[in-house]
Amino acid sequence: MHSLYWLPQHSDSRKAIRESAKIEHPSEQVRYLRWLSGHQLDFNQTNRIDRRLQSLRADHSEVSAELPQLRLGILASSTVEHLQSAIRVAALRRGLFVDIYIAPYGQYRQALLDPTSQIYQFKPDVVLLVLDNSEIGLQLPLEASWQEVETAVAKRVNEWEQLWQIVTTQLGAIPIHQTFVAPVERLFGQYDALTPACPSSILRQVNTELRLRAAHHHALLLDVDALAASVGYQTWSDPTLCIMQSRQFLRYKHLFTESKCLGYLLLSGDCLSSVWS
Repeated sequence: MHSLYWLPQHSDSRKAIRESAKIEHPSEQVRYLRWLSGHQLDFNQTNRIDRRLQSLRADHSEVSAELPQLRLGILASSTVEHLQSAIRVAALRRGLFVDIYIAPYGQYRQALLDPTSQIYQFKPDVVLLVLDNSEIGLQLPLEASWQEVETAVAKRVNEWEQLWQIVTTQLGAIPIHQTFVAPVERLFGQYDALTPACPSSILRQVNTELRLRAAHHHALLLDVDALAASVGYQTWSDPTLCIMQSRQFLRYKHLFTESKCLGYLLLSGDCLSSVWS
Protein backbone atom coordinates (compact mmCIF):
# COMPACT_ATOMS: atom_id res chain seq x y z
CA MET A 1 0.00 0.00 0.00
CA HIS A 2 1.33 3.45 -0.97
CA SER A 3 1.35 6.15 1.67
CA LEU A 4 2.00 9.32 -0.34
CA TYR A 5 -1.59 9.55 -1.51
CA TRP A 6 -1.28 13.16 -2.70
CA LEU A 7 1.30 12.18 -5.36
CA PRO A 8 0.63 10.47 -8.71
CA GLN A 9 1.07 6.72 -8.98
CA HIS A 10 3.74 5.13 -11.14
CA SER A 11 2.78 2.05 -13.13
CA ASP A 12 5.84 0.10 -11.90
CA SER A 13 8.03 1.98 -9.43
CA ARG A 14 10.16 -1.03 -8.58
CA LYS A 15 11.11 -1.61 -12.20
CA ALA A 16 11.76 2.09 -12.74
CA ILE A 17 14.14 2.21 -9.78
CA ARG A 18 16.02 -0.83 -11.09
CA GLU A 19 16.32 0.66 -14.55
CA SER A 20 17.69 3.93 -13.19
CA ALA A 21 21.03 2.18 -12.71
CA LYS A 22 21.23 1.60 -16.48
CA ILE A 23 21.35 5.31 -17.21
CA GLU A 24 24.93 6.03 -18.21
CA HIS A 25 25.40 9.66 -17.14
CA PRO A 26 25.27 10.22 -13.33
CA SER A 27 23.57 13.63 -13.67
CA GLU A 28 20.85 12.07 -15.79
CA GLN A 29 20.38 9.40 -13.13
CA VAL A 30 19.85 12.11 -10.52
CA ARG A 31 17.26 13.83 -12.70
CA TYR A 32 15.51 10.50 -13.25
CA LEU A 33 15.51 9.68 -9.53
CA ARG A 34 14.12 13.12 -8.80
CA TRP A 35 11.30 12.45 -11.25
CA LEU A 36 10.63 9.07 -9.60
CA SER A 37 10.57 10.70 -6.17
CA GLY A 38 7.57 12.73 -7.30
CA HIS A 39 5.42 9.58 -7.30
CA GLN A 40 3.81 7.49 -4.58
CA LEU A 41 6.47 5.40 -2.86
CA ASP A 42 6.37 2.82 -0.12
CA PHE A 43 9.00 2.44 2.59
CA ASN A 44 11.22 0.04 0.62
CA GLN A 45 11.07 2.08 -2.57
CA THR A 46 12.00 5.23 -0.66
CA ASN A 47 15.02 3.47 0.84
CA ARG A 48 16.09 2.13 -2.56
CA ILE A 49 15.96 5.56 -4.17
CA ASP A 50 17.92 6.99 -1.26
CA ARG A 51 20.59 4.29 -1.46
CA ARG A 52 20.98 4.89 -5.18
CA LEU A 53 21.16 8.64 -4.65
CA GLN A 54 23.78 8.38 -1.89
CA SER A 55 25.85 6.03 -4.03
CA LEU A 56 25.78 8.46 -6.95
CA ARG A 57 26.85 11.38 -4.77
CA ALA A 58 29.65 9.32 -3.19
CA ASP A 59 31.01 7.97 -6.49
CA HIS A 60 30.47 11.05 -8.63
CA SER A 61 31.10 14.25 -6.69
CA GLU A 62 30.11 16.37 -9.67
CA VAL A 63 26.42 15.43 -9.29
CA SER A 64 26.24 17.45 -6.06
CA ALA A 65 26.32 20.55 -8.24
CA GLU A 66 23.03 19.50 -9.83
CA LEU A 67 20.90 20.78 -6.94
CA PRO A 68 21.16 23.19 -3.97
CA GLN A 69 22.44 21.51 -0.82
CA LEU A 70 21.10 21.77 2.72
CA ARG A 71 22.83 20.51 5.85
CA LEU A 72 20.38 19.34 8.51
CA GLY A 73 21.40 18.62 12.08
CA ILE A 74 18.95 16.58 14.15
CA LEU A 75 19.13 16.69 17.95
CA ALA A 76 16.72 14.17 19.40
CA SER A 77 15.72 12.55 22.67
CA SER A 78 14.56 9.42 20.82
CA THR A 79 15.61 7.25 17.90
CA VAL A 80 15.28 9.08 14.57
CA GLU A 81 17.80 7.31 12.32
CA HIS A 82 14.98 5.56 10.46
CA LEU A 83 13.75 8.90 9.09
CA GLN A 84 16.86 9.82 7.13
CA SER A 85 15.96 8.16 3.84
CA ALA A 86 12.47 9.66 3.79
CA ILE A 87 13.83 13.14 4.52
CA ARG A 88 16.44 12.91 1.78
CA VAL A 89 13.97 11.63 -0.81
CA ALA A 90 11.41 14.28 0.15
CA ALA A 91 14.15 16.88 -0.30
CA LEU A 92 15.05 15.42 -3.69
CA ARG A 93 11.40 15.75 -4.66
CA ARG A 94 11.72 19.48 -4.00
CA GLY A 95 15.01 19.85 -5.82
CA LEU A 96 17.41 19.64 -2.86
CA PHE A 97 20.24 17.48 -1.66
CA VAL A 98 20.10 17.14 2.14
CA ASP A 99 23.04 15.97 4.22
CA ILE A 100 22.05 14.85 7.72
CA TYR A 101 23.89 14.70 11.01
CA ILE A 102 22.20 13.04 14.00
CA ALA A 103 23.64 13.74 17.45
CA PRO A 104 24.17 10.79 19.83
CA TYR A 105 20.97 9.49 21.41
CA GLY A 106 19.50 11.88 23.97
CA GLN A 107 22.56 14.16 24.03
CA TYR A 108 21.04 17.21 22.40
CA ARG A 109 22.14 19.56 25.16
CA GLN A 110 25.70 18.24 25.23
CA ALA A 111 25.96 18.52 21.45
CA LEU A 112 25.16 22.24 21.53
CA LEU A 113 26.98 23.15 24.73
CA ASP A 114 30.25 21.48 23.69
CA PRO A 115 31.93 23.52 20.92
CA THR A 116 34.12 20.52 20.09
CA SER A 117 31.14 18.25 19.33
CA GLN A 118 30.63 16.88 15.84
CA ILE A 119 27.66 19.10 15.03
CA TYR A 120 30.01 22.10 15.06
CA GLN A 121 32.25 20.30 12.58
CA PHE A 122 29.20 19.42 10.48
CA LYS A 123 28.20 23.11 10.19
CA PRO A 124 24.45 22.67 9.65
CA ASP A 125 22.20 25.17 7.90
CA VAL A 126 19.22 24.01 9.97
CA VAL A 127 19.02 22.30 13.37
CA LEU A 128 15.89 20.35 14.27
CA LEU A 129 15.16 19.66 17.95
CA VAL A 130 13.10 16.47 18.22
CA LEU A 131 12.10 16.11 21.86
CA ASP A 132 9.52 13.70 23.24
CA ASN A 133 7.00 14.49 25.98
CA SER A 134 9.23 13.20 28.76
CA GLU A 135 11.60 16.12 28.13
CA ILE A 136 9.00 18.55 29.49
CA GLY A 137 9.75 17.10 32.90
CA LEU A 138 7.29 19.20 34.94
CA GLN A 139 5.58 17.45 37.85
CA LEU A 140 3.62 19.99 39.81
CA PRO A 141 1.05 19.43 42.57
CA LEU A 142 -2.42 19.12 41.05
CA GLU A 143 -3.55 22.01 43.22
CA ALA A 144 -0.96 24.34 41.63
CA SER A 145 -2.40 27.57 40.30
CA TRP A 146 -2.36 28.77 36.71
CA GLN A 147 0.33 31.28 37.66
CA GLU A 148 2.54 28.60 39.20
CA VAL A 149 2.20 26.42 36.12
CA GLU A 150 2.83 29.37 33.82
CA THR A 151 6.03 30.20 35.70
CA ALA A 152 7.30 26.61 35.54
CA VAL A 153 6.46 26.32 31.83
CA ALA A 154 8.21 29.60 31.04
CA LYS A 155 11.31 28.41 32.88
CA ARG A 156 11.43 25.15 30.93
CA VAL A 157 10.86 26.79 27.53
CA ASN A 158 13.49 29.37 28.43
CA GLU A 159 16.03 26.53 28.63
CA TRP A 160 15.15 25.48 25.08
CA GLU A 161 15.20 29.07 23.89
CA GLN A 162 18.78 29.30 25.12
CA LEU A 163 19.58 26.31 22.90
CA TRP A 164 17.95 28.11 19.95
CA GLN A 165 20.22 31.05 20.71
CA ILE A 166 23.27 28.79 20.55
CA VAL A 167 22.07 27.36 17.23
CA THR A 168 21.65 30.86 15.86
CA THR A 169 24.77 32.56 17.21
CA GLN A 170 27.32 29.73 17.51
CA LEU A 171 26.30 27.52 14.59
CA GLY A 172 24.85 30.23 12.37
CA ALA A 173 21.91 27.91 11.67
CA ILE A 174 18.13 28.12 11.77
CA PRO A 175 16.55 26.35 14.79
CA ILE A 176 13.39 24.28 14.35
CA HIS A 177 11.67 22.93 17.47
CA GLN A 178 9.16 20.09 17.42
CA THR A 179 5.92 20.65 19.34
CA PHE A 180 4.66 18.00 21.77
CA VAL A 181 1.77 15.67 21.01
CA ALA A 182 -1.10 15.86 23.48
CA PRO A 183 -1.79 12.50 25.15
CA VAL A 184 -5.03 10.67 24.39
CA GLU A 185 -5.50 9.82 28.07
CA ARG A 186 -6.91 12.49 30.35
CA LEU A 187 -6.41 12.46 34.11
CA PHE A 188 -9.85 13.95 34.78
CA GLY A 189 -11.45 13.64 31.36
CA GLN A 190 -12.92 16.91 30.11
CA TYR A 191 -12.14 18.50 33.48
CA ASP A 192 -8.45 18.50 32.50
CA ALA A 193 -9.06 21.78 30.71
CA LEU A 194 -9.81 23.41 34.07
CA THR A 195 -6.89 21.80 35.92
CA PRO A 196 -3.70 23.71 35.09
CA ALA A 197 -1.23 21.22 36.58
CA CYS A 198 -2.52 18.01 34.98
CA PRO A 199 -0.21 16.56 32.28
CA SER A 200 -2.39 17.40 29.28
CA SER A 201 -2.84 21.02 30.39
CA ILE A 202 0.87 21.46 31.04
CA LEU A 203 1.69 20.08 27.60
CA ARG A 204 -0.72 22.42 25.85
CA GLN A 205 0.69 25.37 27.78
CA VAL A 206 4.20 24.33 26.75
CA ASN A 207 3.14 24.27 23.09
CA THR A 208 1.55 27.71 23.42
CA GLU A 209 4.70 29.10 25.03
CA LEU A 210 6.84 27.51 22.30
CA ARG A 211 4.78 29.28 19.64
CA LEU A 212 5.13 32.63 21.37
CA ARG A 213 8.87 32.26 21.93
CA ALA A 214 9.50 30.98 18.39
CA ALA A 215 7.77 34.00 16.91
CA HIS A 216 9.88 36.30 19.09
CA HIS A 217 13.14 34.45 18.41
CA HIS A 218 12.45 33.95 14.68
CA ALA A 219 12.78 30.21 15.17
CA LEU A 220 10.62 27.70 13.29
CA LEU A 221 8.29 25.04 14.67
CA LEU A 222 7.64 21.52 13.46
CA ASP A 223 4.02 21.29 14.61
CA VAL A 224 3.74 17.58 15.32
CA ASP A 225 0.76 18.19 17.59
CA ALA A 226 -1.20 19.67 14.69
CA LEU A 227 -0.22 16.70 12.53
CA ALA A 228 -1.39 14.24 15.19
CA ALA A 229 -4.67 16.14 15.44
CA SER A 230 -5.13 15.93 11.67
CA VAL A 231 -4.93 12.12 11.70
CA GLY A 232 -6.63 11.83 15.10
CA TYR A 233 -4.93 11.52 18.47
CA GLN A 234 -6.54 8.13 19.04
CA THR A 235 -5.18 6.78 15.77
CA TRP A 236 -1.78 8.36 16.34
CA SER A 237 -1.44 6.74 19.77
CA ASP A 238 -3.17 3.44 19.04
CA PRO A 239 -1.01 0.82 20.84
CA THR A 240 -2.24 -1.94 18.53
CA LEU A 241 -0.51 -0.26 15.58
CA CYS A 242 2.98 -0.23 17.05
CA ILE A 243 5.23 -1.95 19.53
CA MET A 244 7.53 0.94 20.33
CA GLN A 245 7.15 4.69 20.12
CA SER A 246 9.70 4.85 17.31
CA ARG A 247 7.57 2.51 15.21
CA GLN A 248 4.55 4.64 15.94
CA PHE A 249 6.49 7.61 14.63
CA LEU A 250 7.61 5.58 11.61
CA ARG A 251 4.03 4.74 10.71
CA TYR A 252 3.41 8.39 9.88
CA LYS A 253 6.91 9.32 8.74
CA HIS A 254 5.69 9.99 5.19
CA LEU A 255 3.66 12.88 6.60
CA PHE A 256 6.70 14.29 8.39
CA THR A 257 8.66 14.45 5.18
CA GLU A 258 5.90 15.95 3.07
CA SER A 259 4.36 19.37 2.77
CA LYS A 260 2.11 18.81 5.79
CA CYS A 261 4.90 19.01 8.31
CA LEU A 262 8.68 18.77 8.07
CA GLY A 263 8.61 19.33 4.34
CA TYR A 264 6.48 22.41 4.83
CA LEU A 265 8.79 23.92 7.44
CA LEU A 266 12.17 22.74 6.26
CA LEU A 267 11.85 22.28 2.53
CA SER A 268 9.24 24.82 1.47
CA GLY A 269 10.17 27.95 -0.42
CA ASP A 270 9.44 30.24 2.53
CA CYS A 271 11.95 28.50 4.77
CA LEU A 272 14.51 28.10 2.02
CA SER A 273 14.37 31.78 1.19
CA SER A 274 15.67 32.46 4.70
CA VAL A 275 18.22 29.64 4.54
CA TRP A 276 19.72 30.74 1.24
CA SER A 277 19.49 34.52 1.75
